[in-house]
Amino acid sequence: MAKKSSYQKAVERLNSSKKSWDKTANANYNRYATDYANQANTIYKRAVANNQATAKNSLNTAYVSNALANTRMNDNLKRQGITGGASETSVLNQANNYSNVQAGINNSLASNNTSAANTMNDNIANYNLTNNQNRNEELRTNKDRYYTQKQNAGN
Repeated sequence: MAKKSSYQKAVERLNSSKKSWDKTANANYNRYATDYANQANTIYKRAVANNQATAKNSLNTAYVSNALANTRMNDNLKRQGITGGASETSVLNQANNYSNVQAGINNSLASNNTSAANTMNDNIANYNLTNNQNRNEELRTNKDRYYTQKQNAGN
């Protein structure tokens, strides 16, 4: 077997180095993407929890307002000297108003949670785009460095 020249040995070391550089660039890309996705998911979960707490508070407020409105309706009728309580139409209108308020709060919750999910996904996609561009730049730099050092090894 022929003895390897110093150039061949240098190129073999350089090939090994380039593989290591590229492996590091790809590992960093994957690690950064995972870390960012985890952070974005944590922020999303916080937003959903806040949205749910806000909706719960709004639903509680709507419940109390509805109960007070029903009580006041009967009290107002009594004060006016009207006996027999509220008409069925008045009671049904009040119940319908309460249902509409509940539906509005639940629709807002769903919309806010969808918005939070869309924001998270957009942020992750934008980060991954930038992270991928950075990795590609690092891989190009590694390639340039490889060819420069390979050329210098031959001189």
